[in-house]
Amino acid sequence: MSETPSLFDVDDASRPLADRLRPRTLQGVVGQDHLLAADAPIGRMVDTQRLVSMVL
Repeated sequence: MSETPSLFDVDDASRPLADRLRPRTLQGVVGQDHLLAADAPIGRMVDTQRLVSMVL
């Protein structure tokens, strides 16, 4: 008997390119040090675990 595939176990080849290239962690973001560094706005929010909504 074959197991029913999960909707969340998507084959990597079938995912859209933008989804495959999207960073999975904050360390995967290249550049934007003025926003992501430890003393920058987003870096401070991540450190304190107090995220706010924003438009960039």
